[in-house]
Amino acid sequence: MDSDDIRKWRPSRFSKVVGAVNQRRLGRLQRTLLEGRLPTPQLLVGVYGYGKTSIARLLLKSLCCQQRDPTTADPCNDCQWCRCFGKFYNGYGEPYRRCEYNCGTFNREATLALLDEYQFDSNVVLFLDEFHRLHEQHCQEPLLKFVEDFDGLLIAAIMEDRLGEVIQPLRERFEVIQVSPPEEEEMVAFFTKMGDVWHVHAKRDVLKFMVKESGKSFRFGIKAHAATADEPDRPLTKTLIQDMLGI
Repeated sequence: MDSDDIRKWRPSRFSKVVGAVNQRRLGRLQRTLLEGRLPTPQLLVGVYGYGKTSIARLLLKSLCCQQRDPTTADPCNDCQWCRCFGKFYNGYGEPYRRCEYNCGTFNREATLALLDEYQFDSNVVLFLDEFHRLHEQHCQEPLLKFVEDFDGLLIAAIMEDRLGEVIQPLRERFEVIQVSPPEEEEMVAFFTKMGDVWHVHAKRDVLKFMVKESGKSFRFGIKAHAATADEPDRPLTKTLIQDMLGI
């Protein structure tokens, strides 16, 4: 199973984001997207592997879509901006250029250069992933005035257990959007559908075992299905799950 097959399971529409709680929280953002705007700045907070980056990219895609659904704000996934991905993605888009950065690569010099490049740019939407990786004094403090005065759109994402690493004055400048883990049954339904598409044979009790033992990890569930899809008979078993988890 190649990476393109796995990537297809990132949500391409808001209705594909798993979890009733997340659906409710996204509803307000969808309504603002229908007006061609987005509340800013936003901080997406959640545990590892539950779609913060996918949701941010979906919001950005909707902003730039030329044929956005007039009811749901879903991107069409077919216009020129929706089809931009990989190396063609960063810096492209209209009316907003989508610019994504991994804060794990930033030092003070890189942070100051970023702020200098975009501080007067109102036609850009910045997505800062791994936001907790910014050093408190060297990188976070210079952001305070930038976040307050920035005329473009700003989205950041951070793991829930690392939120305390962001200085309070900076946290207070953001609207927090909580990305919640779906219920067990919602995840079982998701992986049941994945199994049908990939022709993976998995019993319900095996899927429940996988969801529970992996700590409700989407990433692990997708990897387990991808590994099974490469087997001749494609059976997803508890033994395979235990081997992959090392238990």
